[in-house]
Amino acid sequence: MCCQCINRREFLGLTTAGIAGAGFAFKPSFLPDEKEEWNPDKPKVTTGKTLTVQPVLMYNIFKMKPQTSWRPWGGLHDKNDLSEEMNRISDELKLILKNSNFPLKILPLVTVQSVEEASEVRESDYDVMIIYAASGSGNILEACVSENRHNIIFVRHRSGPIYQWYEIVHNRFL
Repeated sequence: MCCQCINRREFLGLTTAGIAGAGFAFKPSFLPDEKEEWNPDKPKVTTGKTLTVQPVLMYNIFKMKPQTSWRPWGGLHDKNDLSEEMNRISDELKLILKNSNFPLKILPLVTVQSVEEASEVRESDYDVMIIYAASGSGNILEACVSENRHNIIFVRHRSGPIYQWYEIVHNRFL
């Protein structure tokens, strides 16, 4: 047998002792020099990068066509409704930004009405996309969703005009 061979228990014991010794020998740079009393009013230390959020309003304004059956669903029926909803979303995002206790950047609200527009926004630079799924086809919604990033699908029900996808999003994503 080799005199330099050690078993697993000896290896773990020596490794643990080495790590503990290194911990006592060096003081981490983030610790204060003197003992500091806890102060609840002192700002919290935040670490990590800024979370970048891309809000997207997906909508479709229906147009009546003669001699066809059509039925607009949801609360956005004209440009005035769209403008009010965009203002509502912007106000809600400002409130979230104001109340966040971590680094947060919210990009300007983008509207999409086609698969091409949705695909273009999906490829932009952000960490999380909030999709306000007011109305529009499932192809557009699926084009918004990125498999490589986090996505939040927001469906308004009681806090403003009801969204079409409030009723049908579970058919596509659950």
